Amino acid sequence: MMNRNADPSPSGSARVAGAWYALLTVFSIFGIVYADSRFYVAGDAATTMGRILSDEGLFRLGIASNLAGQVCQVFLGLALFRLFEPVDRDRARTVLGLAVAMVPVAFLFRLGYHFEFFKNRVYLEPSVAFNYWPIDTNFPASFSAIENKWPDYFLLEPGLNFGIKF
Repeated sequence: MMNRNADPSPSGSARVAGAWYALLTVFSIFGIVYADSRFYVAGDAATTMGRILSDEGLFRLGIASNLAGQVCQVFLGLALFRLFEPVDRDRARTVLGLAVAMVPVAFLFRLGYHFEFFKNRVYLEPSVAFNYWPIDTNFPASFSAIENKWPDYFLLEPGLNFGIKF
């Protein structure tokens, strides 16, 4: 009988991580490279919308594929953590943290919903976001003194978009 508490072999952990990488790659290639490229026309929203409406099934499958890829990203991070933990626990935690942090990056840091009213003529879009400023913008010294008081991130920034369709 196999002891389930024993540490898994490095080659077994590497195979699991490789399987998650392979799934992530397949879902990403389908969702981003194939499905998204079939719909989006740069600078032409009407054509893009027409393409989406003409093949809603593929569009929805592309969204599902992108979501599945992000789930694979989380499990890949966990598999890499298990693989690298015996070598250096702190660096394994860093790998896990970065892998999990990439998931909201893929969704553009904003989560919200679209509500329509008055026969779809008025819309309201409440949302929350995570913002991060990784770049030093070389502000003048007087601006930097103020800017450096604050962290480089802002969690749960509220947002509210509204509009009228004519």
